Amino acid sequence: MAGEWRPHPRLRDFFLRLGAAATPAPGPFPPLLYIDRRGSANRLLANEEEVIAALARYGFIPVRLEALSLAEQIGLFANARVIVGPHGAGLTNILFARPGCALIELQMSTYVHWIFRLFAAMSGVYYDCVIGKQVVDNYAMSRPVRWIDHQVWAVS
Repeated sequence: MAGEWRPHPRLRDFFLRLGAAATPAPGPFPPLLYIDRRGSANRLLANEEEVIAALARYGFIPVRLEALSLAEQIGLFANARVIVGPHGAGLTNILFARPGCALIELQMSTYVHWIFRLFAAMSGVYYDCVIGKQVVDNYAMSRPVRWIDHQVWAVS
């Protein structure tokens, strides 16, 4: 359905059909979401606790997508007004969002990838991003292969 930089033009339709076929999850769903990646071992956001605390002051609710069913993820994204989250596969759910929703993606400066910007455009979702910087730390440096997923980074 999608190549590296060229998602299939019918990808949004596929996600809409998938969402319509799923058994609806019970709500209510919060309108302001932060996609929490603290459970991931990859691309660690060093100051994620601070980001969550700062967004909580504006009413954002952190959610861990890996703990939710597909129906719950569909419901969250379909009912969201604003979604903030670090770059990661969970943001693919933006294809379930309603037009007019906003996505603010957090990306690291050493790996800027625009696929979710394209998905947002396909869905009529407003898009913006915040670029963070890599943090050199002992954890990242001790990994046998220092590939992008092993980097630690932070946003202001």
